[in-house]
Amino acid sequence: MVWLRICSTPCLPWKKNWVKPQFTMVQSAPCRPSAGGVFFGVLDNFHLETLQQRRIYPNVQSDQKACPMHRIVKHCHGVAETLALGRALGQVVPAGTVMCLQGEMGAGKTHFVKGLAEGLGVAEQDHVISPTYDLVHEHGDPCRLVHIDLYRIAVPGAEDVEWLLGYLNEAETIKAVEWPERIADVMPQDALTIAIAFGSGEEDRIITLSAAQPFAFDL
Repeated sequence: MVWLRICSTPCLPWKKNWVKPQFTMVQSAPCRPSAGGVFFGVLDNFHLETLQQRRIYPNVQSDQKACPMHRIVKHCHGVAETLALGRALGQVVPAGTVMCLQGEMGAGKTHFVKGLAEGLGVAEQDHVISPTYDLVHEHGDPCRLVHIDLYRIAVPGAEDVEWLLGYLNEAETIKAVEWPERIADVMPQDALTIAIAFGSGEEDRIITLSAAQPFAFDL
């Protein structure tokens, strides 16, 4: 269980008749795979409203997130099939889609994005690498694919959330976010979750696409 005490700037003014603020415990919905039921933080109501007005943590609520109900499950036997699935998705996914890529280290999240980039026609697979140290890579001219890796953000601050929301709110780009659970509570409810799990064979992968709304495409 992780607890954060989050305070915006400026803090509450100190007044003679100052009343102790009421605190709201913010918990991500247990049904949301990316959140895992981890407590994201404790916010007093004043700061929570302030952060939401500034579009920081706009989706933070308690027990009001929808569970993904629509799923597509694909079994990929080898890297080539993982690339092919990403490529197929890139050819049909609507602009503005946010993709939350989940999976252990080495599961194949970046391979999937390589195929996605090819399907979108913005980059050859050899030009797509994980932005672990850069956090963000943009592909296309004009940009059509934003590849984000949040692995190095252990405890997100307000600045981290602000730049991330800047990308997530772009209407014309596809966003592929690795390790979205690092800042799970700002991911949009209509995000497409792509969970990559190890299969029975060394290179086998079980890839599950899930969303709260019906898919606007077929694979």
